Amino acid sequence: MSSELVTLTVISAAIFLSPVQMEAQAPASEANPAAKEATVTKAKSATVPHLPDGRPDLGGYWSNNTVAPLERPQALAGKEFLTDDEARALEKNSRERTKASDFQASQRPGEVGDYNAAFKEDSRWALPNKRTSIITDPKDGRMPPLTPEAHNYQIIQTHDHLMSVTEMIHDTRIIPLDGRPHENIGQWMGDSRGHWEDDTLVVETNNFNGKRGWFGTPMTEGGGGKRPDAKMRVVERFTRTAPDILLYQFTIDDPGIFTKPWSGEIPMKSTGGPVYEYACHEANYSMVDILSGARAEEREAAEAARNGSK
Repeated sequence: MSSELVTLTVISAAIFLSPVQMEAQAPASEANPAAKEATVTKAKSATVPHLPDGRPDLGGYWSNNTVAPLERPQALAGKEFLTDDEARALEKNSRERTKASDFQASQRPGEVGDYNAAFKEDSRWALPNKRTSIITDPKDGRMPPLTPEAHNYQIIQTHDHLMSVTEMIHDTRIIPLDGRPHENIGQWMGDSRGHWEDDTLVVETNNFNGKRGWFGTPMTEGGGGKRPDAKMRVVERFTRTAPDILLYQFTIDDPGIFTKPWSGEIPMKSTGGPVYEYACHEANYSMVDILSGARAEEREAAEAARNGSK
């Protein structure tokens, strides 16, 4: 499960939502030569699996785990790509921060441990092209100015539908690929429709109900705390560029929030399954352990009080 979505819970909640792209709006790949090359260069059928109908097989388990932030940090302003040494240093620092955080937590009095640690997949990898942000357009790698008002996935694919299951909060998107029109009904994740452009699956989504928030301060360096509104339209592009890489690109057009559309991309890596249900269950003993630790502390405090009064 991605700990970012990064991001990635950010992105996962926000980006893996969906979208409609204006004719004047260039695809995310056009703003990024490296991504454009990856998209334009058609993977040979001998390397990329295909379904019986001839379409690329996008099914499987995919992870968007990365140390790259959604927005380019101010400290890297003007720097679109990292060097090899910088990327390795970033990955090393991320691993060391995770270890330090785990150690500090284990040293706190009464700490019973992080029972969710087994399900975490802390960000560890720089993007393959070493880009300093997931956002590719605008070129500064940051969200455009606001208007005045303003983790892992499983993909199951058939000829007529594509289903995406998100591990975090276990949302499920069912995307028709059979050409049916959009329904004029507002939904939490919008109303998605997909079609193929050569070997790229393009998903257009609109009809968001405007109630789902994700542009929050913890998610991006600049903060903002704005939620997408009912005007938001999203275009997603899925291109399997290698057996273990699914290039995910997106463009968000929300004129009620942002002054212009913005785009990003992330190469998602193939990962082992399954996707676990994001839910508490009766075999989870964390509450028992937490309460046992609290009662032990109370007994120790009572004993210390008695000894002090003697």
